[in-house]
Amino acid sequence: VVATKGLAKNLAERLESLSGYRHAFAVHDKNAHLNPVNYSHLRVTVSGQHYNVLSRICDAGQDYTNRSNKLAHHVALTTSDQTPGGPAYVLQQSGFCIEEWDGQTCVSEVGDRKPRKNSPGLAKCSTWEFWGDAGWAGVLAQSALEGVNQSQTIIFPAESAKSTLDLVAEAISLLPVEKRWGVTFSTYFTKLPA
Repeated sequence: VVATKGLAKNLAERLESLSGYRHAFAVHDKNAHLNPVNYSHLRVTVSGQHYNVLSRICDAGQDYTNRSNKLAHHVALTTSDQTPGGPAYVLQQSGFCIEEWDGQTCVSEVGDRKPRKNSPGLAKCSTWEFWGDAGWAGVLAQSALEGVNQSQTIIFPAESAKSTLDLVAEAISLLPVEKRWGVTFSTYFTKLPA
């Protein structure tokens, strides 16, 4: 319903295919507010062009038929758009992702969602420390450095779901700058993308 001016049809279709969301709690469940936000970074190729797709997909309450609804926002970046902080750092930036839809359809200008180039250094993995042990951030970073197509899973309590992007960002920040955009992730993995 909202797209960037000049977005290629084949890229738009690929992004739409990445928009799935499985609600952990039904719309009328007392825990519906705990439905997690899925932040993800995927690397896709469309018509020979490589993209880093940053996504935010979340519960969006009820639709007009009182069924659950979702809001998916995708930003397809090229290599020239990459910032030193990495994909999770970009997703953490206030205003980068659309968090609610005003009901209006529109075409936006190209520069609306460009990531900021700055990247602060990490003092310590405080989110990891809060939820248990900061050393696990290093385990994830080491895994990313050692393996190709290696999957790691973090199981977290529902009340910590708002912290999952911070956990990923802290682990990625431990990597050398040139390795950060090579890591793909999903903070609420339910199935492999199309």
